[in-house]
Amino acid sequence: MNVPRWSMSIRVASAGLLLLAAGSALADPFVLATGRRDPRIYAIDLKAALSPRNDNTSNAIASRSLTSPRHLDGRLLGDPANIVLSDDQRTAFVMNHHGAVDNAEFLQHGGRASVAVMNVRKMLDRRLDNSSAALEHVFDAGWFGGVGLVILPDLIIAGYSENWLSEDGSNRIGLIDRRTGGLVGQIEMALVGPGTRQLTSPCPSFPVPFVSPTPPPVVPFLSLDLAFGCWPDPEGLALGHGSDGKTYLVSGNGGTEDVSIIDLDKALAGGKVVEVAPRIPVQSGPGTRSRSSTSTAPVRDLPTPRPLASRSAPTMPTPGRDRSPCPGRPTAGASSSRISGPTTSRSWTSPWRWLTSRARRWRGSRSSGPMVSRHGRRGRQ
Repeated sequence: MNVPRWSMSIRVASAGLLLLAAGSALADPFVLATGRRDPRIYAIDLKAALSPRNDNTSNAIASRSLTSPRHLDGRLLGDPANIVLSDDQRTAFVMNHHGAVDNAEFLQHGGRASVAVMNVRKMLDRRLDNSSAALEHVFDAGWFGGVGLVILPDLIIAGYSENWLSEDGSNRIGLIDRRTGGLVGQIEMALVGPGTRQLTSPCPSFPVPFVSPTPPPVVPFLSLDLAFGCWPDPEGLALGHGSDGKTYLVSGNGGTEDVSIIDLDKALAGGKVVEVAPRIPVQSGPGTRSRSSTSTAPVRDLPTPRPLASRSAPTMPTPGRDRSPCPGRPTAGASSSRISGPTTSRSWTSPWRWLTSRARRWRGSRSSGPMVSRHGRRGRQ
């Protein structure tokens, strides 16, 4: 079987934290904003939004597009948590965190995620307001609690932050064929071993890669919970270009509060456990974002799923010092320095921190293209 040559031309499409500029091919710039609990994408005329005369009005909203077909009785379905554009900005990919759910009815975590594929021009058409006319396909995302999205020429990479009907318990990142919506592979992240960490104990034993038959693990149902910290729960995704010319996938892990560097070429060739460096600890609940022409990967602190009183002071990697390497993996070239952590709950708008990626040491450094980011989970908003 021939391996599709997805890795030959890899770039990340434009994406953002709830807001997405979509104006390069248009007369005027627009913003696309996910409604999240309101399962629609709002197309906002940016010039109109900045006009003082439209202050405190809805005049700048050009159109609203459904991210899933309506229920048979007319109810709105969907849970849009993230939005990314194709390189030509003609197609939008929307991650429905819990799939085609009624948010007034589904009152927990762990719904099966879906990816809506949408026509951008139709999303901006005022005549199509409050309809599903822009919706071209709805793909099963392949796991639960979808958040992160990266779009390749022939592939969708999807990060999953949850397990079935629970807020914790994911170590999966999915590879979805962009043309058919078929799940063609999954990355499985190690739970234990060199280069990994768990923030609590005891943690359930679980095989990675998965071996069937194995019963499902017992995981926390909802945060805040002291049992969080066993599973990585990958959320934000981005790409980085190494000094070796290779492209790496970067994952911000909300469960173990660290960042993973993943060999994308090996994943596209069918590899499952393909991290290439020790995980980089950060303060809490990281999202990731690409940034061009730099050796840093911005990482945003998001609210932790664990009670803060249970957490030790967070760590930040310091360039130029050694860490214990994973067997067969490049040395990360960092040690941890202590940073004082907050003792009260964290706000949703906590600051970005810049995480040095050390291109010449572990080859996962420089990222290109606009940002790819994540949206928070229900129990932590």
